[in-house]
Amino acid sequence: MILNPFKGKNILITGGSKGIGLEMAKELARLKANVAIIARDKATLDEAQRAIEESGEMVRCLAYACDVTDIATLTDYINIVRYELGSIDGVIANSGYCHPGNFHEIDIADFDRQIDVNLKGVIYTLRLAVPHLREAGGGFIAITSSPAGNAGIFGFGAYGPTKAALNNLSHVLRQEYKADNIRVHLLLPPDTDTPGYQLEVPLYPKETKAILDGGALLKPEPVAKKFITGIANGKKRIGAGFSTTLLLILLRYAPFTWDLYTRSRIRKARKLPAGDTFIDESDAQPAEEASGDEESTPTPAPEATEESTDTVDTTSEEETQQPDPAESEESAQDDVPEEDDFIAAEPEPEPEDETPTEEVIEVAAPEQAEEEAPEDSETAPSEQNDETEQNDPPESVTEEEPLPPEEQEEEPVPDAPEPLNTELVASTIYMQFEDLRPFLDRITKFAVGLDAAIPSLFTGIAE
Repeated sequence: MILNPFKGKNILITGGSKGIGLEMAKELARLKANVAIIARDKATLDEAQRAIEESGEMVRCLAYACDVTDIATLTDYINIVRYELGSIDGVIANSGYCHPGNFHEIDIADFDRQIDVNLKGVIYTLRLAVPHLREAGGGFIAITSSPAGNAGIFGFGAYGPTKAALNNLSHVLRQEYKADNIRVHLLLPPDTDTPGYQLEVPLYPKETKAILDGGALLKPEPVAKKFITGIANGKKRIGAGFSTTLLLILLRYAPFTWDLYTRSRIRKARKLPAGDTFIDESDAQPAEEASGDEESTPTPAPEATEESTDTVDTTSEEETQQPDPAESEESAQDDVPEEDDFIAAEPEPEPEDETPTEEVIEVAAPEQAEEEAPEDSETAPSEQNDETEQNDPPESVTEEEPLPPEEQEEEPVPDAPEPLNTELVASTIYMQFEDLRPFLDRITKFAVGLDAAIPSLFTGIAE
């Protein structure tokens, strides 16, 4: 923002007595703009008016107590602002109300209240102020919406649709009044530490807490300054905070990621008992380590049950009776399952009496010899030594005399995977992501060298 487009301008703000609305009014007063705020509570209005006048020098601040859903009273006060200040050069529709909860548990009165304040209140304000903007030769409209209007969030079944309607309204007004030199801005605040936020958090279902857990809670001052700077720079959609910016990017280029995230968080939250708060895995890890340490410490033995007495008796017998090492080895060999037990489709080998061992060794492949090894282990050790001595010569001959090179080259190599052309795969992936080129070009303005690193990034993905 090179120049100050707000100096000497007259700005109307609804919901300007506290929170983000109050901070935007103070920021505009600091930029030499005259401000008129409308809110319901007269006491907070008086305090807000004094704070706004102290923020700016030689500026006027008007404050009127009115409910934006009362169209008759709202009409009178907007006309008074027009005649008191001389004109209306900008309107910030900031009024809002949120009552979260499960859709089937929200009262009909809360549905009506959110629709009246969030949607009808904004429509009434803009409908009454647009003629004054056209009379002044142009100006701006700023509508405070929410990321809940872009992404469906558990627990915002009434609040989210009203904000989604405001998103659509901003597109319509931008088309209709562009010729009248009226700019339309959509404000998307993140979770902000305001009085309204403190009232709605206790009403969150546990699934909503799980989804929103980990996000940053910003102060209203930097959020308001971000919005005023974006309006001065003519941005259509203004998001504050990293979480809001990241969410908007994901919803635009990879909307499925939001669905995957919400499903996983809802699944984890529903595994918790009723009344427990959601705890992230990173927060729960120290507790798991502590529980592991507690288990490692010695604890007094519990009362012996039937199973425990059995185990004690068996262990005592094992300690008193020391088996022979040879017998233990034989029992261990018996316990080890043979390969034939796991391979049901493979036929059982023929008994040794029908076929001589010499012919089996000459014909059998190395795999068959390995399979028959468990059966030979049942024979006496002396017989095994004799057989191995007789069979050593042919085995040594096959090992010492390899096949000629010509025959080895002719033999096909089974299951030899073809080498992967990572450059081809990387180029294919790069072509699929070419639709992201405008977005990447915008990012590279702020991250020098990212454009040159993109090909190597896709090559790493291909590998």
